[in-house]
Amino acid sequence: MSPWSCIQTGLLLLAVILGLYLAGPLFQEGPVVVSETRMTADWRELERLAREQPYHDHGQR
Repeated sequence: MSPWSCIQTGLLLLAVILGLYLAGPLFQEGPVVVSETRMTADWRELERLAREQPYHDHGQR
């Protein structure tokens, strides 16, 4: 094993550990889940509005 590949492996490990350390609060708070549920709620609202206001009645106007 050459010293360069050893250094590369060490840097890769360091980057992974640093990334996990920085992303730790994100995983604890779970903003991804919150925004996802908010998006699905908005999508349901849009679907409800689309059902209430019929856009697809082309012949009756």
